[in-house]
Amino acid sequence: MSPIDVLHLATAVVAVFSGVLALYRMSIGPGLLDRTVATDVLTACGIGILAVMVVWWQRLDLGVLLVILALTAFMTAVVVTRYAVREDASSKRILTREEAERQDRERAEAEIAAEQAELEEAARLARGDASGDGDSGGGGSADEGDTDPSGDAVDGAPDSGQAGARTDGPAGPGERGQE
Repeated sequence: MSPIDVLHLATAVVAVFSGVLALYRMSIGPGLLDRTVATDVLTACGIGILAVMVVWWQRLDLGVLLVILALTAFMTAVVVTRYAVREDASSKRILTREEAERQDRERAEAEIAAEQAELEEAARLARGDASGDGDSGGGGSADEGDTDPSGDAVDGAPDSGQAGARTDGPAGPGERGQE
């Protein structure tokens, strides 16, 4: 056995040993990203062993497998890390009874406050006060062009939702006729 063959064998043994350690890391985790890194290391070990086989056995046709393995490993890591959810450190610990009760109380108070705000909003809309400050949002001020025949500004007319819209035809009850 030549010294170069010993080097190839040593490289293959180190790659296999690293692969076994990566398999162990994949099995214990603890998280998704830890397992993803272990998968990358295992794939790198496979690439190393395949590279030793290409050189030692002089099989250049196995070079295509090196490229395929490298691309697959890269895409796997990108996809997993893209969709990984960042875990909050506080969510991993078990809450005490007092902490859990406090969180439940806070959640219930927030729900009650949201319901009250919704009811107040519904009551305000039912009264016809759409903006909350007394302005109906339809332009409580008169436009310069809106005047009655005597020259006084028209005010207090409800807005139909279209700014400056005029209706053709006779004026209905409560509306002033435009001439």
